[in-house]
Amino acid sequence: MDNKIPPHLNCGWVWMAQCYKWIQGGTSPDEAAILFFGLPDRAHVPEIVKHCALYPEEIVELFGLFFKHVDPYFSILDQALHTPQHLIRTSPFLFTVLCAVSSRYYVSRPEIYPLAMDFARDAAGKGLVEGKQSVDMCQAYLIMAVYPVPKKKWVEDRSWLLMGVAIRMAMELQLNQPPPSGLSERERLNYVRTWLNCYCVDGSHAIQFGKMPMLRLDDYLARSSAKWYCSSQMNTAFDVHLVAYVQILLLMAQWKSIVAQQSGNGSTEVTEAAIQMHGRLESEMDHWVGEYAHELSYHPLPICAYRGNTTQM
Repeated sequence: MDNKIPPHLNCGWVWMAQCYKWIQGGTSPDEAAILFFGLPDRAHVPEIVKHCALYPEEIVELFGLFFKHVDPYFSILDQALHTPQHLIRTSPFLFTVLCAVSSRYYVSRPEIYPLAMDFARDAAGKGLVEGKQSVDMCQAYLIMAVYPVPKKKWVEDRSWLLMGVAIRMAMELQLNQPPPSGLSERERLNYVRTWLNCYCVDGSHAIQFGKMPMLRLDDYLARSSAKWYCSSQMNTAFDVHLVAYVQILLLMAQWKSIVAQQSGNGSTEVTEAAIQMHGRLESEMDHWVGEYAHELSYHPLPICAYRGNTTQM
């Protein structure tokens, strides 16, 4: 009989063994966070750390899970910028959301997910009450909108409210304008990436559910983003897929405008317009298939190949 521990469980036991050193020394999770991350006092420790009993090694693992299971499919963050050491100091809200959402994939302690998401919702409510605004907060609301707690009934889902908050905040922060020149290169990319994700979430929601989008689908930053994914050595491997989706949504916006203009005309003109748009969409997709292959030679990640294939579907 094979007594080997499965790899995913073995990994969990390694982390638990590392956390045990804190427990053995009588150190509480918040005290461990102060020592590990260099926080000034307990007041600066996020509530999720205290009440979900997250030790530093677990926090680091949760961030790793986020960038393994969430970010490849909703690439709004930069792993080099959004580290636990940085966010626990500068953005406790985004820190809490990352820990909460990724706890869904934390097989060592599956019971903390509902509680962690409660703390994320509480932090979201406090953010609204306090009226603070930042790019990190916008990202946190958008992540919560895209990765909500699953509901039994669709009518119970209120993630669209969080989406609206994120998009409105992005507009008030003027993320739809070129980033300020005083920012670092990575921060400028972070600004644009956040806005393009807002554009995609809004446009996709509007098209799928037949609703009016909050943003103009002919947005300037979206229209000028075709080469943004290769504008810097600090662009992530997933930026090319984000830009491709933006360009496809721009075509859908043009199609919507054409249909609106010809709604009173004969069906023949609409049919001809549909055939022309199909050709443009096919040409656009062929272009991006080539770009995916080119970028894959620089970032040979299996998930990039997967995303390239799913976009064509």
